[in-house]
Amino acid sequence: MQAPRILIYGTHGIGKTTFAANAPNPIFLFTEDGAGQLIHSKSS
Repeated sequence: MQAPRILIYGTHGIGKTTFAANAPNPIFLFTEDGAGQLIHSKSS
């Protein structure tokens, strides 16, 4: 079984990156400079 591939699309500032960061093991492909302030802390 493969993990799902999901594309999240929307205007800037709506919370796409924040939403995606809540996935168990997200992989981000940055295509612009909009996620420079993303901080990921993993709960133990």
